[in-house]
Amino acid sequence: MIIAIDGPAGVGKSTISQMLSEKYALAYLNTGSVYRASCLYGMEKGAESRQEKIEAALSLFDGKLSLSKDGKEIFIDGRDVSSQIRQKEVSEKISEFSSIKEIRDLLNHFFRRQIAEAQK
Repeated sequence: MIIAIDGPAGVGKSTISQMLSEKYALAYLNTGSVYRASCLYGMEKGAESRQEKIEAALSLFDGKLSLSKDGKEIFIDGRDVSSQIRQKEVSEKISEFSSIKEIRDLLNHFFRRQIAEAQK
């Protein structure tokens, strides 16, 4: 079973999702955090053009990104970036970053793979 919750920032999507995942023993995946981690990684790599952002995202999904078992922490190259992805600088860039279709496609593939692994 997959439950997706959509809505604006700050309305409790993550809180409700975590509660549902615990109550029904479902895998929890915070897709917003993965988008933010991808954006952070692109920023750290100095990606400014559309192509550079796509290349950074491709590089990130080549084994550099990982999630904790409970889905609450996110790591880049083993470094916990769970707090960093919430910084103002990332919030200011996330919309621009996530508007790139190729990046959304990459992330959707990652999400499907994560959920398939969690359901085994």
